[in-house]
Amino acid sequence: MNTSLRRACRWMLLLLTPAACAPLLCNTLPLLASGSAALSPAWQATTAWDVAALALLIIGWMLHARCRMRAVMTVALLACVLAILAPAHNVLALDGAHVLLRAPIAFSPRSIDSNAGPLASCSAVHPLGTDHIGRDVAARLLHGLRDSVGLALAAATCALLLGAFAGVAAAVARGWLDMVLTLAAQALSAFPVLLVVLLLQGMALPSIGWLLLLLVLFRVAGVYRLMRGETARLLGRPWMAAARADGLSLWMLLRRELLPHLLAPMAVNFAFGVAAVILVESSLSFLGFGVPAPLPSLGEMLQQGRALLPQWTRLLLLPCVLITGVTALTLHTGTLLRRAAAEERS
Repeated sequence: MNTSLRRACRWMLLLLTPAACAPLLCNTLPLLASGSAALSPAWQATTAWDVAALALLIIGWMLHARCRMRAVMTVALLACVLAILAPAHNVLALDGAHVLLRAPIAFSPRSIDSNAGPLASCSAVHPLGTDHIGRDVAARLLHGLRDSVGLALAAATCALLLGAFAGVAAAVARGWLDMVLTLAAQALSAFPVLLVVLLLQGMALPSIGWLLLLLVLFRVAGVYRLMRGETARLLGRPWMAAARADGLSLWMLLRRELLPHLLAPMAVNFAFGVAAVILVESSLSFLGFGVPAPLPSLGEMLQQGRALLPQWTRLLLLPCVLITGVTALTLHTGTLLRRAAAEERS
């Protein structure tokens, strides 16, 4: 693994770490409790998607470190940091059980702190203050990052798989299949995608599944054109003709000769696709057509901060900085992947 690829993996893991750990970093339930039915009530309340995201994150760090002991030491260090960051006011009695450790931010993105009230300033309890109805801003930022990154990864993955399959099939089969798929991609690209997504999202009931489908349609035409062009270019190479002359079947030809050369452009397109989907989803949420309430969203927080200008500038700057930073980090990852592909070819 070359240096650029290792750096790209590291940046992507750094982006996914706070998103995957958001349910454990911001939670009203204790992380550790004695005398209760569950040793970790917060962990028991996590969904299957949260567990899968944390498991994939740990596996990714272990593969990146190439050393299980180093990964175990990292997890232990993070546990110590969480224990140090847990403020003293979190050691409370809850339903007869003694809370040993709460999350660093002892609030969920939907919980309202009646003691602090709306638009509270930064404090030990609320590191970034509260919003206009008393919800913790830091918790909403982390969970909004989790939802935005998760939705972007799902949409970019589905668009990449669908577009790559259609592009390779069109370039290999040619004929009427190529013509039909190319005309469909051109028709989809001819419309202003953001306006079409706004129209369709406004006509349908807001839901995560419907939004995911629209974001996949936003990306799939570009992926199809890229993969069809790359496949047609590779099929014209002399070594592909030699592989055909050796009598390789179509499946063996695709698996051995074509797929390894397509992985690099697919990875680069995936990274840039994640950044594009994050921007589109944030724009839709800013306009009120994105992630449905009461789920937190960075675009929704941006809209709420704009409504509170000029007195509460931080409520506008915080989600804006986070969206810009996540997009820049994802684009930097794509640049590193492109550099790694160039180094591999040379």
